[in-house]
Amino acid sequence: MNWEKVYFNAQNIEAETAKAVLIKMPSKGDYAGYCFWHPARLVRDEGNKGYRKSFSFTDEFEFKLKKYGKGKYNKNQVIDEKIIGPEEIKDEFYNPSLEVGKYYEKPKSRVPEKIQAKEIAIIDDLVDDE
Repeated sequence: MNWEKVYFNAQNIEAETAKAVLIKMPSKGDYAGYCFWHPARLVRDEGNKGYRKSFSFTDEFEFKLKKYGKGKYNKNQVIDEKIIGPEEIKDEFYNPSLEVGKYYEKPKSRVPEKIQAKEIAIIDDLVDDE
């Protein structure tokens, strides 16, 4: 079980209780208008004057997205629900145009150091004589 962490702006918090936080999905994603409840103990303040937050989850976690009505008669009623997995949630919060670390951080790859070959030797047993 691997743990993941997604960074988001505190303005995406719609509501908070002692046990859970209601987080809005990014407005420029496929799930704009949806939100989900996440355990409060897995939501952290990441500094930056309280604007940068993060939420953690495992690779087995399911996110139950809900869309609430905003009209006169359906206000605060669930009008649509979707279930998405960890990969989709990471893709929704990842934004490459923003500075790295502001939202989901893609794993950093290590670039090996270039080396110069001093001497090249060919082993006769490995050469195909065709």
